[in-house]
Amino acid sequence: MADYGRWIQNDIYRNTKRRLDNLSNERRAAVERVREAKTQLDQIDVEIADRTNLDRKELDWKLAQERRRNLDSIDELTDELRLEIGRQNVRFRDRVDELRY
Repeated sequence: MADYGRWIQNDIYRNTKRRLDNLSNERRAAVERVREAKTQLDQIDVEIADRTNLDRKELDWKLAQERRRNLDSIDELTDELRLEIGRQNVRFRDRVDELRY
């Protein structure tokens, strides 16, 4: 009978040890999955930051191009306006001269 009690205790011990080992392995696997997920999240954050920086640089470049184009257009319009004002001044002077004489 003593052997039977020892066998039962050893069986309980083995089952408990097996369950604890399984839980420990599951915990290690879960910790590893969390570690991998954090690494992947960090990589995604870096990719997002890189993409955002590239998008900002592209937008800055496009805005600079548009600004230059607008400034050039304003300069052209200003030149055309000055020329037209000069032409009108000549016409008005000619009319004034005609009216004087």
